[in-house]
Amino acid sequence: MHQYQTTGEKLTIDLSDRAGDFKGAKSGFSDQGTKDENEVPNCLDMPHYVSHETRDKIKQFLREKSKTSRPLTVEDVLKSIRSSVGKMLKRGFGYEDIAEALLEHDISVSVEIIETFYAPTEKGKRKSRKKPREKLPELELSVSKEQLEKIEARFQELAKSRKGLNLQELISELKEEIDSDLKAGWSYEYIARWLRDDFGIDIAPGTVKRYHQKEKTTESDKEPDNGKTATKGKAQGGSEESSKSSTPPPKQKRRLQEPTSKEQEKLAGEFNL
Repeated sequence: MHQYQTTGEKLTIDLSDRAGDFKGAKSGFSDQGTKDENEVPNCLDMPHYVSHETRDKIKQFLREKSKTSRPLTVEDVLKSIRSSVGKMLKRGFGYEDIAEALLEHDISVSVEIIETFYAPTEKGKRKSRKKPREKLPELELSVSKEQLEKIEARFQELAKSRKGLNLQELISELKEEIDSDLKAGWSYEYIARWLRDDFGIDIAPGTVKRYHQKEKTTESDKEPDNGKTATKGKAQGGSEESSKSSTPPPKQKRRLQEPTSKEQEKLAGEFNL
């Protein structure tokens, strides 16, 4: 009970029923929910100040850290060779090959971790800002700078090579088998489906058909013409010989004979020689 003196009279106000509202207002919460009065307020809701002494300690701490380089880890190696690994995966290499190449440099990482590390992001989904990947002991092992440089050079070399066949070479190797399947009534759609479902090779039926027909065209160009070219040559040669035989030989000039002595005397008498 509180009493207030006003002009000419006393005003009495009972605040006992409103005690809870004032308590809630003081703690910063509405009547929809209450919290403990002793709870520390969130630092984001209030200004945070740092003393000059703490600032100087932080500066000194950071200066000491800058004197030594951060040690390299296996995770740094995997990040450094990401581009080379991407090229290798497109050229027929697998995650097992990547693990074996790392093992050549005394770095042992399981195939599952490598596959998870380089797993492509699904289309249509944004990359999360937070890293859900937990710290794994295999990725925290230290690596020297010389070791990292050797691994980078090795993977750059592997990225230039190729392992296995590309799709066109594969269809070329399967030409006889595809011919047999087509004669048996199967289509290119079935062949493409078999390659996808049973062997994990994603190729369109139209691509199978194009590569297969291109291979048949190439082989037909390489096949001999069964002596047609030679016969044609002989025919041409015979026509040339016949043309030569039908052409009359050039006329030979007749050489004039010298007159006899009697003819010379006759000519001399006629011309008074």
